[in-house]
Amino acid sequence: MPGKPSPKRDADQTRARILRAARNEFMRHGYSGARVERISRLARSSDRMIYYYFASKERLYIEVLESVYTELGSAESQLALDVSQPEQALRTLIGFTWQYYLAHPEFVALLSNENLQRGRHITKSLRVKQLSRPVLEILGRILAEGQRQKVFRADLEVKKVYLSMAALGYFYLSNRYTLSSFLGDDLMKREQCDAWLEEITRIVLASVRAEPVAAKRLPAANRIADQHQARVTHSRPLLLAQRVKIDGHQRRYREDHEREAARPSCRARRGRRCGPCR
Repeated sequence: MPGKPSPKRDADQTRARILRAARNEFMRHGYSGARVERISRLARSSDRMIYYYFASKERLYIEVLESVYTELGSAESQLALDVSQPEQALRTLIGFTWQYYLAHPEFVALLSNENLQRGRHITKSLRVKQLSRPVLEILGRILAEGQRQKVFRADLEVKKVYLSMAALGYFYLSNRYTLSSFLGDDLMKREQCDAWLEEITRIVLASVRAEPVAAKRLPAANRIADQHQARVTHSRPLLLAQRVKIDGHQRRYREDHEREAARPSCRARRGRRCGPCR
């Protein structure tokens, strides 16, 4: 006959059931709306055991948040990525992140609820900052290889690239109901989700790609401006020469007019007008 489960195994199983039940409760009702009695009932446990294992409702909530980050990091660490092909590796990571958000609505819901709380609970966690390391390390290796191969920009920052990738997926899903009503289309239809993954991939890759050598010429507007400046520079000596010529004509005309004005009239010289002066 199989032996009885050890007390430690029983304790681990009870703790795991409480965490699963708490995740569901906090996802549905948020921190403020969640009730310990509902958690204990769903976990087939008791309020007393919840306080025994977790000390408080807040501590239980923080462990739920840590658990969803831990599971995400574990899944990311298992990705089989060929970093020697950095663009394809980044595509894979983008696709994984999007599909993970889709498959784990509790992740998006719990983070949204905590943001409504202004992060006042998660800041008390000693583990969350460490839990971001797996994905940042993976992404950092991909970007570093892309920079080495000169296919990615040299000035990329890992955290900013991650924010772009995560935000494009998170915003879509956390606002799916209001956006579906506002845009008049069900954003959770399969074809819509697939199309949005393509858009996320296009945007992120476009933001990290190095500019091709052939494309490093000036944009059309700058080229036109340079051509205009070249024409102006080339024509400046001609314009200057024309100006000098015009100034010379004006000066000679002014001198002739002054000489003519200074000459005495025919009447003054001869006492009568000559033909032209009449």
